[in-house]
Amino acid sequence: FQRAQEARDAPRLPADHPPIPSDHPPVPPAAKARDAGEVEVSEESVREALIGVELAKAEPDDSVGAGEILVLVLDEDGAPLPGMDVRLGVMVSDGSRRDESATTDESGHARFRELPTGTNQAYRVSIGFDGARVGADPFRLEPDRGYKVLLRRAATTRDARYLLQALASTQIEFRQEGRVRITQGARLFNPTRSIYVFPEGGREIRLPPGFIAFQSRASMSDQRLIPNELGFRVEGSVPPGY
Repeated sequence: FQRAQEARDAPRLPADHPPIPSDHPPVPPAAKARDAGEVEVSEESVREALIGVELAKAEPDDSVGAGEILVLVLDEDGAPLPGMDVRLGVMVSDGSRRDESATTDESGHARFRELPTGTNQAYRVSIGFDGARVGADPFRLEPDRGYKVLLRRAATTRDARYLLQALASTQIEFRQEGRVRITQGARLFNPTRSIYVFPEGGREIRLPPGFIAFQSRASMSDQRLIPNELGFRVEGSVPPGY
């Protein structure tokens, strides 16, 4: 991280500029041009990401009626955010899904009412902005009380320099002659305070020539792996942390 930060802070020179001797006096900080919207990476942001930046929180609350979800949306400075579209994703035990929506009022609140309780369905509340999506962990409504959900909007970036693969796993199964099934898992780490958004159209991952099929697990987040002729595309966003 320190080397990445030093490279980021280095002076920006034209491509045809001759190399600067090692004994050349340092360039004053004011002369170090920064790209617009430069991503901030610091020791503090890395520690926050390792601990887990809380952009969303959902918990049961006795002050909310049964079958209800009360949502509060805040901006980057912690102020209520009115006029924000809030999406409620519903995943039913039979595998079906549906979405409901609401808009925050002047106090940044939105409410969903008359929702089924119990274990037959799970709910996920989220907001979308600038190509990113922030959502709370899925939950089930208890029969005697509702849920409060807090969502925070954050800065976004499409700078992939600080999106790191922190963990990977591979399983190989020889199922029948001439055919192999490979299952791969990866954990991405975002050490910044910004939400990384994959480029429009997604980031293409190519699979070896001759692959037969590609499948991925369904997710209630905005991260999607979409098959194509060459492999698959990764779409969605990665919040600070894992």
